[in-house]
Amino acid sequence: MDKVVSALLDLGIPANPDDPTRQSSPLHIAARNGHVEVLKILLRGGADVNCRGPYGQKALHVACANGHAEATRVLVEEAGIDLNSRDDNNFTPLYQASLWGNFRSVEVLVTRGADTSLG
Repeated sequence: MDKVVSALLDLGIPANPDDPTRQSSPLHIAARNGHVEVLKILLRGGADVNCRGPYGQKALHVACANGHAEATRVLVEEAGIDLNSRDDNNFTPLYQASLWGNFRSVEVLVTRGADTSLG
């Protein structure tokens, strides 16, 4: 899959959708499915880590909710995404990871400075 994504980016397909309906971006889809190599390729291709998808969630919210700790780590360490951003429900990535029992993602966030006092 990572070769296909690389080829699409090489052909000029944008890493960020120009879609006002706030559907999931390629970065959101990679985060939801734990495709770490695809995340890295999209980030190198200029994907916007602050792009918001459904419910105002960033890719980090999606990775945390779906229990993909390595995807969480990549978004935090390699993309520098805001650990404490809130979605439309006022949920942080840490809240999402905790809610769904994804303790490896919780560990990644807390050890990298997520604010544990936020809901």
